[in-house]
Amino acid sequence: MSRRVVYPGLAIHAVLFLLALAAGAQPPVKNQNNIRVTFVNIGAGLCTVIECPGLPAQTAPILYDCGSSGRGDTGLDRAGTVQFVRTILSRYGVAPRVVVSHPDGDHYNYITSIMGNANASSIWLGAQTADYNITFQNWLMAQQQAGVAINVFAQGASNNGQPVGGLACGAGLLPNSGTWLLTVNAGDDDNAKSMVLRLAYGQFQATLTGDATAESLTSLMYNYRANVANGSIATTLLGAPHHGSITEGSNSFVWPQVFQPRIVVYSAGERYYHPRCEALDVYDDAGTLRNAQNHPLQCGDEGAYWLLDQANAQYLTESNGSVWVDANGQGGVQVTCDAANVNCNLN
Repeated sequence: MSRRVVYPGLAIHAVLFLLALAAGAQPPVKNQNNIRVTFVNIGAGLCTVIECPGLPAQTAPILYDCGSSGRGDTGLDRAGTVQFVRTILSRYGVAPRVVVSHPDGDHYNYITSIMGNANASSIWLGAQTADYNITFQNWLMAQQQAGVAINVFAQGASNNGQPVGGLACGAGLLPNSGTWLLTVNAGDDDNAKSMVLRLAYGQFQATLTGDATAESLTSLMYNYRANVANGSIATTLLGAPHHGSITEGSNSFVWPQVFQPRIVVYSAGERYYHPRCEALDVYDDAGTLRNAQNHPLQCGDEGAYWLLDQANAQYLTESNGSVWVDANGQGGVQVTCDAANVNCNLN
């Protein structure tokens, strides 16, 4: 692809070091009528905070995954992540709902540190409790003893295609709002157990995928086959599955056909060569992405990272810092990055 330019490793690290200088800038308090989805710059992992519309004193945010297997050159370490996420959660008068997509440590190993001695409002798990490590199991047991509901699901569950009331985010404030379970526990592999959620707030939709695979995609296409057929499952924002990997059918050409995303965000650090350049090409070639201000983005190919100038709405936490997407539910959407001198605005 002509816009792809290779840089020697030291050059990439120098550029990313400059971006890291502003890493950890805190998102400001949002408009209470907006929904906000924040992808925390956590390195090789995923940490997503959803701030729902409504009065802060009466609104429960959602923490969808939070873990890492290495911060990379620009990401927050555990202590920095805890501070970043707690600052957001502290703005709300209701404890967060904690969702863990599946039992890979880079999706949940920071959650107990973030929660500390506090209780969640509710907990929602991909896989079963026994699939998590002993530290997390002990935390789950303590939460359950404190009266917190822990929700687990059958294979390929979809709540019969109905919104999940306990994960509602803006429901009742605008038409066509709610949270849908697209699939969970679609296969025996941990990644295929990923809980895939679709949050809708008026004209804005966000689809969160964990490490979803081809099995996950097949399951959700079956569960919502009518919606796939008529295009109503299209999404404004897609959290790219598996950090932009192309293994196990993650980020195959079928994903943009099903979801027609306008914005794609990859949560990945300086490990594993994520996202793959092929994944970026898949979404770029689909032709559904919004145009955006030029911003840097790296991708992995042939055992090296390549640095791009990106002019559409694909973003990477390692390159762009923490990324948050604000939407008013009536068509207005804004993308903000906390990396220094990086403009992530949409055109």
